Amino acid sequence: GQQEVVAVAELEPGDQVLVKPGETVPADGTVLEGVSHVNEALLTGESLPRLKQPGDAVVGGTLNMDSPLRLRLERVGADTVLAGITRLLDRAQAEKPALARLADRVASWFVLFILLLAAAVYGWWHFHDPEQAFWITLSVLVVTCPCALSLATPAAITVATGRLTALGVLTTRGHALETLARADQLVFDKTGTLTRGELVVTAIKVAEGQDALQLRNLAAGLEQASEHPLARALLAFGPEPVKLSALVSQPGQGVEGEYQGQALRLGTRDFVAALAGAGMDVSAAESAVPGATAVFLGSRQQWLATFYLQDRAREEAGAVVRELQQLGVGVHLLSGDNEAAVVQLAQALDIPSFHARQLPDTKLA
Repeated sequence: GQQEVVAVAELEPGDQVLVKPGETVPADGTVLEGVSHVNEALLTGESLPRLKQPGDAVVGGTLNMDSPLRLRLERVGADTVLAGITRLLDRAQAEKPALARLADRVASWFVLFILLLAAAVYGWWHFHDPEQAFWITLSVLVVTCPCALSLATPAAITVATGRLTALGVLTTRGHALETLARADQLVFDKTGTLTRGELVVTAIKVAEGQDALQLRNLAAGLEQASEHPLARALLAFGPEPVKLSALVSQPGQGVEGEYQGQALRLGTRDFVAALAGAGMDVSAAESAVPGATAVFLGSRQQWLATFYLQDRAREEAGAVVRELQQLGVGVHLLSGDNEAAVVQLAQALDIPSFHARQLPDTKLA
């Protein structure tokens, strides 16, 4: 059919839209055509994009990675999941914390007290030195102005809330900062909070007789044209990416290409095994790093290497968790990531309570 460019504000439920690679999904809907990875880290904290196929639901605000997707919109504007999260933030900004309400009450009585004090000061100085009475009274009013109580407190809370939002910490209640000082249980998100939010290659398993450096460069060469987080990690891992020909990306499976007339595949185990055939040593290629994502490299003759990628914990995460536990604060981990990755991080940081595959609304509950 005919395509038309329209503003997001003009979209309605039932509309069909085409989302190209690198574009943001404009509203909540369902995939009608196309297969592509969609980055949902904004909403779920999942470190890897999820493969979307016809019939799968997509959420507005997520990022299409690989191939065009044709969607049928179901919820637009204020009805989307992202709009609901925005409303939570707006409510937190509008809600006046208990400390601010107390400051307002104190300020009202403080103003009355200052006015009475100023009147008494003026009366005393008017009797002793009439020429100085006005200026001294004015000085008293200036130095006792209740602005610090009525303005500084809410301003400080608003700035702190805004800064936390910029850092990825969503405050859904205005009193959250005050409650934090008295909290005896703390719940951490995983991706970008306890971890760096960036995948890196942490290990490589190489077939016997193969050059590990050459295989790193081949993997980097295969991923040069991709924006997938796995691709970026592998590209950074190869110091001198090799130039390959006939590159073809297969969404949800991997990428294939040719090097010096030899066909190569990089991706899932099944994708590589389909090329390597009997040369795919499954036992050697199996994942050996708990919680890691395994990416396989193979040729038409054999399996060549397995790369293990993980989202590493921040250097300070372990120390922060230990210090909180020493203070008697219970530490919990919630994440939208897969079970294996969450278990691995929880064990590394000694966090006994953890839950995986949690959506934003579940985390808030």
